[in-house]
Amino acid sequence: MIPAQGQPARARVPRMRQVEGMALDDGGFAESLRPERLRSVRVSEVAIRAAADLDAAEFERREAASAALLDPAIQDAELWALLDREPRSLEARERLLEAACRRITERPRGALGIRMGNMAPPRRGVMVQSTVPGLPADRVLVAGDVVQRVDDAAIDSIEDMANELQGRAPGQEVRLQVLRTERDAAGKPMQGPDGRVIEREIEIRVPLGNANDLERADRGQRAGFVQVPNQVVMRRTLQVVTLRRRFGGGAVVEVVPTEGVEGEGARSPRHPPGAPSESD
Repeated sequence: MIPAQGQPARARVPRMRQVEGMALDDGGFAESLRPERLRSVRVSEVAIRAAADLDAAEFERREAASAALLDPAIQDAELWALLDREPRSLEARERLLEAACRRITERPRGALGIRMGNMAPPRRGVMVQSTVPGLPADRVLVAGDVVQRVDDAAIDSIEDMANELQGRAPGQEVRLQVLRTERDAAGKPMQGPDGRVIEREIEIRVPLGNANDLERADRGQRAGFVQVPNQVVMRRTLQVVTLRRRFGGGAVVEVVPTEGVEGEGARSPRHPPGAPSESD
């Protein structure tokens, strides 16, 4: 948080949990912060004016400038370039860095609104166990559906599903390749001559909802659910760490074991079929 007038600014150093056995990838973020890259970034007048007001005498004006730097019309790279180019007071620099970090961590993530589990090998995809009311999946998917692809990406696990969806923005349309069980008038699965359940492949197009809405819906209903290592969130955390190291200080990386962990992180890289599921 930014201190009130007259109090010294103190940088918040993010703590990042690294899931053992999972390689963390910043998506080329560190390369984007190289000085030669930032020199070529054109900074808009809107960003320049907001950054100048970070040193205003009035606290309210400095607060308004911090909020203005979160405007989606301003590009992330403009803030990085401002951090790289000009000397600033301690408070102004921390406010600018805080805005740059918030733009990463608070960027909306897409979600369908499903609770899901892995399929038993050799079958691929994730099975929809239930849908979350009010989110897009509730209109187009049913329990028992098996999602095998999101656009052109094959889905082999719930981790794949989370990464594909949360790496996209809310409102973006995705194309789902789904296997759906044929059912009779009574709702029972239909079987073919070989005794196997009949499934048909369907394609569904649906705009994504917001992961924040999914998380709100899941509050109070998490007992028994296994948390998965979400690479989108982890990558964003790594990017914030990189920003802090580049422009404002270091960060402590906390390595978390893959089993027996409570809270954010993971219990294991792969969940066995039938295990409590994750939401997305």
